[in-house]
Amino acid sequence: MKLKHVGWVAVLAVVALVAPSALAQGSIKSQVIWSDKNLPKNDKANVDKDKEHCLSKGDILKNDLIVDPKTKGVKNVVFWLVDAKNPTALIPTPEALKTKVVEIDQPCCVFIPRHTVILAGQKLVVKNGSPIAHNIKISGGADGPELNISLPAGGKLDVGEVKARSFPIVPYSCSIHAWMNGYLMPLPSPYYAITDAEGKFEIKDVPAGEYRLVGWHEKIGWIFPGANAAARNLPVTVKNKEATELKPLPRKVDDDE
Repeated sequence: MKLKHVGWVAVLAVVALVAPSALAQGSIKSQVIWSDKNLPKNDKANVDKDKEHCLSKGDILKNDLIVDPKTKGVKNVVFWLVDAKNPTALIPTPEALKTKVVEIDQPCCVFIPRHTVILAGQKLVVKNGSPIAHNIKISGGADGPELNISLPAGGKLDVGEVKARSFPIVPYSCSIHAWMNGYLMPLPSPYYAITDAEGKFEIKDVPAGEYRLVGWHEKIGWIFPGANAAARNLPVTVKNKEATELKPLPRKVDDDE
Protein backbone atom coordinates (compact mmCIF):
# COMPACT_ATOMS: atom_id res chain seq x y z
CA MET A 1 0.00 0.00 0.00
CA LYS A 2 2.85 2.36 0.80
CA LEU A 3 4.41 1.77 -2.60
CA LYS A 4 1.11 2.56 -4.33
CA HIS A 5 0.75 5.71 -2.28
CA VAL A 6 4.25 6.82 -3.23
CA GLY A 7 3.47 6.07 -6.87
CA TRP A 8 0.39 8.31 -6.89
CA VAL A 9 2.34 11.10 -5.22
CA ALA A 10 4.95 10.82 -7.96
CA VAL A 11 2.29 10.94 -10.68
CA LEU A 12 0.64 14.00 -9.16
CA ALA A 13 4.00 15.70 -8.88
CA VAL A 14 4.68 15.09 -12.57
CA VAL A 15 1.22 16.43 -13.52
CA ALA A 16 1.82 19.52 -11.40
CA LEU A 17 5.10 20.13 -13.20
CA VAL A 18 3.78 19.49 -16.72
CA ALA A 19 0.36 21.15 -16.61
CA PRO A 20 1.42 24.83 -16.50
CA SER A 21 3.84 24.53 -19.41
CA ALA A 22 1.38 22.39 -21.37
CA LEU A 23 -1.25 25.12 -21.17
CA ALA A 24 1.13 27.91 -22.28
CA GLN A 25 -1.70 30.34 -23.01
CA GLY A 26 -1.98 34.10 -23.20
CA SER A 27 -4.21 36.77 -24.71
CA ILE A 28 -4.28 39.72 -27.09
CA LYS A 29 -6.27 42.85 -26.34
CA SER A 30 -6.77 46.37 -27.65
CA GLN A 31 -9.42 48.96 -28.42
CA VAL A 32 -10.85 50.38 -31.65
CA ILE A 33 -11.26 54.17 -31.44
CA TRP A 34 -13.28 56.35 -33.81
CA SER A 35 -10.72 58.71 -35.35
CA ASP A 36 -12.97 61.27 -37.00
CA LYS A 37 -13.82 64.45 -35.06
CA ASN A 38 -17.50 63.99 -35.90
CA LEU A 39 -19.26 61.11 -34.18
CA PRO A 40 -21.64 59.13 -36.39
CA LYS A 41 -25.32 58.92 -35.47
CA ASN A 42 -27.07 55.62 -34.98
CA ASP A 43 -30.15 56.48 -37.04
CA LYS A 44 -33.58 54.91 -36.79
CA ALA A 45 -34.39 52.14 -39.23
CA ASN A 46 -37.24 52.66 -41.69
CA VAL A 47 -39.76 50.25 -40.19
CA ASP A 48 -42.49 50.14 -42.84
CA LYS A 49 -44.11 46.74 -42.16
CA ASP A 50 -45.67 44.99 -39.16
CA LYS A 51 -45.22 48.16 -37.14
CA GLU A 52 -47.47 47.10 -34.27
CA HIS A 53 -45.20 44.20 -33.40
CA CYS A 54 -41.86 45.50 -34.64
CA LEU A 55 -42.08 48.78 -32.71
CA SER A 56 -43.70 47.28 -29.62
CA LYS A 57 -40.44 47.66 -27.66
CA GLY A 58 -39.49 51.06 -29.06
CA ASP A 59 -37.67 52.37 -32.11
CA ILE A 60 -35.37 50.06 -34.04
CA LEU A 61 -31.94 51.52 -34.81
CA LYS A 62 -29.76 50.69 -37.80
CA ASN A 63 -26.89 49.58 -35.53
CA ASP A 64 -24.44 49.31 -38.43
CA LEU A 65 -22.02 51.78 -36.80
CA ILE A 66 -22.16 52.25 -33.03
CA VAL A 67 -19.65 54.64 -31.42
CA ASP A 68 -19.58 55.37 -27.70
CA PRO A 69 -19.74 59.17 -27.18
CA LYS A 70 -17.52 59.07 -24.06
CA THR A 71 -14.71 56.74 -25.12
CA LYS A 72 -15.17 56.95 -28.91
CA GLY A 73 -14.94 53.17 -28.89
CA VAL A 74 -16.40 51.33 -31.90
CA LYS A 75 -18.69 48.43 -31.08
CA ASN A 76 -19.05 45.16 -33.03
CA VAL A 77 -15.63 44.95 -34.63
CA VAL A 78 -14.80 41.26 -35.09
CA PHE A 79 -11.19 40.18 -34.50
CA TRP A 80 -9.60 36.77 -34.96
CA LEU A 81 -6.13 35.23 -35.07
CA VAL A 82 -4.67 33.31 -38.00
CA ASP A 83 -1.47 31.36 -38.51
CA ALA A 84 1.60 33.61 -38.80
CA LYS A 85 3.17 31.69 -41.69
CA ASN A 86 -0.01 30.78 -43.55
CA PRO A 87 -2.75 33.38 -42.89
CA THR A 88 -5.28 31.59 -45.10
CA ALA A 89 -4.94 28.22 -43.35
CA LEU A 90 -7.64 26.86 -41.06
CA ILE A 91 -6.81 26.58 -37.36
CA PRO A 92 -8.73 23.49 -36.18
CA THR A 93 -11.64 23.89 -33.79
CA PRO A 94 -11.09 22.20 -30.40
CA GLU A 95 -13.31 19.12 -30.02
CA ALA A 96 -15.05 20.62 -26.99
CA LEU A 97 -16.32 23.54 -29.11
CA LYS A 98 -17.61 21.46 -32.02
CA THR A 99 -20.71 20.37 -30.08
CA LYS A 100 -21.95 23.95 -29.73
CA VAL A 101 -25.11 24.81 -31.66
CA VAL A 102 -25.00 28.39 -32.94
CA GLU A 103 -28.37 30.15 -33.07
CA ILE A 104 -29.74 33.19 -34.88
CA ASP A 105 -33.13 34.48 -33.70
CA GLN A 106 -35.40 37.32 -34.81
CA PRO A 107 -37.67 37.95 -31.80
CA CYS A 108 -38.72 41.54 -32.49
CA CYS A 109 -37.79 42.38 -36.07
CA VAL A 110 -34.04 42.45 -35.48
CA PHE A 111 -31.52 39.63 -35.78
CA ILE A 112 -30.01 38.42 -32.52
CA PRO A 113 -27.06 38.39 -32.71
CA ARG A 114 -26.25 40.82 -35.48
CA HIS A 115 -22.80 39.26 -35.90
CA THR A 116 -22.89 35.48 -35.56
CA VAL A 117 -19.55 33.72 -35.24
CA ILE A 118 -19.53 30.03 -36.16
CA LEU A 119 -16.54 27.69 -36.15
CA ALA A 120 -15.68 24.66 -38.28
CA GLY A 121 -17.69 21.68 -37.06
CA GLN A 122 -20.40 23.70 -35.33
CA LYS A 123 -24.02 23.62 -36.51
CA LEU A 124 -26.24 26.60 -37.28
CA VAL A 125 -29.92 26.93 -36.37
CA VAL A 126 -32.11 29.89 -37.39
CA LYS A 127 -35.21 30.61 -35.29
CA ASN A 128 -38.21 32.88 -35.53
CA GLY A 129 -39.14 33.65 -31.95
CA SER A 130 -41.75 36.25 -32.91
CA PRO A 131 -45.53 36.03 -33.52
CA ILE A 132 -45.20 37.17 -37.14
CA ALA A 133 -43.72 35.58 -40.25
CA HIS A 134 -40.10 36.24 -41.13
CA ASN A 135 -37.64 35.14 -43.77
CA ILE A 136 -33.99 34.16 -43.65
CA LYS A 137 -31.78 34.86 -46.63
CA ILE A 138 -28.13 33.82 -46.28
CA SER A 139 -25.75 34.70 -49.12
CA GLY A 140 -22.76 32.42 -48.65
CA GLY A 141 -21.81 32.01 -52.30
CA ALA A 142 -20.05 28.88 -53.52
CA ASP A 143 -19.01 27.85 -49.99
CA GLY A 144 -22.58 28.22 -48.73
CA PRO A 145 -24.95 28.39 -47.12
CA GLU A 146 -26.99 29.91 -49.92
CA LEU A 147 -30.67 29.99 -49.02
CA ASN A 148 -33.82 32.11 -48.97
CA ILE A 149 -36.51 30.50 -46.83
CA SER A 150 -39.67 31.72 -45.09
CA LEU A 151 -39.99 31.07 -41.37
CA PRO A 152 -43.47 31.12 -39.82
CA ALA A 153 -44.05 32.39 -36.30
CA GLY A 154 -42.20 30.09 -33.92
CA GLY A 155 -40.46 28.36 -36.82
CA LYS A 156 -36.96 26.89 -36.88
CA LEU A 157 -34.49 25.97 -39.61
CA ASP A 158 -31.61 23.55 -39.07
CA VAL A 159 -28.94 24.82 -41.46
CA GLY A 160 -26.22 22.43 -40.32
CA GLU A 161 -22.47 22.92 -40.52
CA VAL A 162 -21.03 25.98 -42.24
CA LYS A 163 -17.70 25.85 -44.05
CA ALA A 164 -14.99 28.05 -42.51
CA ARG A 165 -13.19 30.42 -44.90
CA SER A 166 -10.45 33.04 -44.99
CA PHE A 167 -13.02 35.63 -46.17
CA PRO A 168 -15.57 34.89 -43.43
CA ILE A 169 -18.22 37.51 -44.18
CA VAL A 170 -21.61 36.07 -45.08
CA PRO A 171 -24.55 38.54 -45.07
CA TYR A 172 -27.97 37.49 -43.89
CA SER A 173 -31.24 39.38 -44.07
CA CYS A 174 -35.01 39.14 -43.95
CA SER A 175 -36.66 39.67 -47.33
CA ILE A 176 -39.93 40.66 -45.65
CA HIS A 177 -38.43 43.37 -43.44
CA ALA A 178 -35.76 45.25 -45.39
CA TRP A 179 -34.07 46.83 -42.35
CA MET A 180 -33.20 43.45 -40.84
CA ASN A 181 -29.55 42.63 -41.55
CA GLY A 182 -26.69 40.73 -39.99
CA TYR A 183 -23.50 38.82 -40.73
CA LEU A 184 -22.59 35.18 -40.33
CA MET A 185 -18.87 34.87 -39.59
CA PRO A 186 -17.57 31.34 -40.36
CA LEU A 187 -14.13 32.06 -38.94
CA PRO A 188 -11.04 30.04 -39.86
CA SER A 189 -9.87 30.25 -36.23
CA PRO A 190 -11.35 29.49 -32.79
CA TYR A 191 -9.49 32.47 -31.32
CA TYR A 192 -11.68 35.53 -31.71
CA ALA A 193 -13.43 38.40 -29.93
CA ILE A 194 -15.95 41.14 -30.73
CA THR A 195 -15.48 44.68 -29.42
CA ASP A 196 -17.78 45.79 -26.62
CA ALA A 197 -19.63 49.10 -26.18
CA GLU A 198 -16.32 50.88 -25.49
CA GLY A 199 -14.56 49.34 -28.47
CA LYS A 200 -12.49 47.00 -26.31
CA PHE A 201 -11.72 43.36 -27.01
CA GLU A 202 -9.58 40.55 -25.65
CA ILE A 203 -8.90 37.23 -27.36
CA LYS A 204 -8.29 34.84 -24.47
CA ASP A 205 -6.88 31.34 -23.93
CA VAL A 206 -4.63 31.47 -26.99
CA PRO A 207 -1.70 29.03 -27.20
CA ALA A 208 1.56 30.98 -26.94
CA GLY A 209 3.18 31.68 -30.29
CA GLU A 210 3.26 33.86 -33.39
CA TYR A 211 0.00 34.87 -35.09
CA ARG A 212 -1.54 37.47 -37.32
CA LEU A 213 -4.49 39.54 -36.09
CA VAL A 214 -7.38 40.15 -38.50
CA GLY A 215 -10.21 42.62 -37.87
CA TRP A 216 -13.38 43.56 -39.74
CA HIS A 217 -16.33 45.91 -39.27
CA GLU A 218 -19.40 46.11 -41.47
CA LYS A 219 -19.01 49.86 -42.16
CA ILE A 220 -15.30 50.49 -41.61
CA GLY A 221 -14.21 47.39 -43.48
CA TRP A 222 -10.87 45.70 -42.82
CA ILE A 223 -9.11 47.09 -39.75
CA PHE A 224 -5.74 46.26 -41.32
CA PRO A 225 -6.24 46.90 -45.06
CA GLY A 226 -4.49 44.78 -47.65
CA ALA A 227 -4.79 43.48 -51.19
CA ASN A 228 -5.79 39.96 -50.13
CA ALA A 229 -6.38 37.66 -47.15
CA ALA A 230 -2.66 37.10 -46.70
CA ALA A 231 -2.05 40.84 -46.25
CA ARG A 232 -5.08 42.03 -44.25
CA ASN A 233 -3.55 41.47 -40.82
CA LEU A 234 -1.11 42.56 -38.14
CA PRO A 235 1.70 40.28 -36.84
CA VAL A 236 1.35 39.67 -33.10
CA THR A 237 3.01 37.52 -30.45
CA VAL A 238 1.04 35.71 -27.75
CA LYS A 239 3.14 35.13 -24.63
CA ASN A 240 2.54 32.51 -21.98
CA LYS A 241 0.48 33.80 -19.03
CA GLU A 242 0.55 37.34 -20.38
CA ALA A 243 -2.02 39.69 -21.87
CA THR A 244 -0.34 41.43 -24.79
CA GLU A 245 -1.96 44.85 -25.10
CA LEU A 246 -1.71 46.60 -28.45
CA LYS A 247 -1.93 50.35 -28.87
CA PRO A 248 -5.46 51.68 -29.52
CA LEU A 249 -6.50 51.31 -33.15
CA PRO A 250 -7.89 54.60 -34.56
CA ARG A 251 -10.25 53.95 -37.46
CA LYS A 252 -13.09 55.58 -39.41
CA VAL A 253 -15.18 55.01 -42.52
CA ASP A 254 -13.24 56.03 -45.63
CA ASP A 255 -14.65 59.00 -47.50
CA ASP A 256 -15.13 56.94 -50.65
CA GLU A 257 -17.19 54.23 -48.91
